Amino acid sequence: MSPQDDHMDRFDEAWRHWVSKPPHLGPEAASHRVGRAIATRQARPRRNAVLAIAVTVVLVAALALLVRTHAPSPPTVRPAVGSGVVVMWLDGSTPLYMNLEPLRLEKGATP
Repeated sequence: MSPQDDHMDRFDEAWRHWVSKPPHLGPEAASHRVGRAIATRQARPRRNAVLAIAVTVVLVAALALLVRTHAPSPPTVRPAVGSGVVVMWLDGSTPLYMNLEPLRLEKGATP
């Protein structure tokens, strides 16, 4: 006999002994106890959800402040651009020039 079989035999014996006992609570007392347990468990997730939402709001606010304080400001000297050109700063030292005017091509020319 293996040790696992011995454990299973002891479990079966304990289970049969426990099942043979009469219940110590009547049906009405047991139903009231189950009803109270359900009511208290339903109240807990609400408190946990409110706590999770509050923590999330605080973390988002802290992250927004952190990003705002570390955002690079565009340089004070900006190159002159013509009409139809937009400059978008990717960071404090990298401008991106975008020409928004339509491309004018002569007949037969390729871009």
